[in-house]
Amino acid sequence: MAPRDVYAHHNLGALLSAQDRPEEALAALNRAQALALNASELHVNRGRALMQLYRLDDAEKAYARAAALERAIRPPKPCLRNYASCAATRILRANWLRSATPTRATRDCN
Repeated sequence: MAPRDVYAHHNLGALLSAQDRPEEALAALNRAQALALNASELHVNRGRALMQLYRLDDAEKAYARAAALERAIRPPKPCLRNYASCAATRILRANWLRSATPTRATRDCN
């Protein structure tokens, strides 16, 4: 892989995230961002990797950045607006975390 190929790093990060390798995915996605990629898809993929690492606050910021970039081009996709909170809910439910009290994300996705 060419070390300065922005899209190769981005695609590698998306692939690694899909393979449930979030640490490696985040490193590749951060490299793509450092090489000047500032696309909404990059931030969505960063959000996904951050969610896999349970860094929910950082994931929410990544999704917000993706929505802001989308809004600058066209109205954001409805799924992007609530993606962070709904994805967080799916991860929390799937991993049986301890909280018995519904979170805001849980209420928004029901």
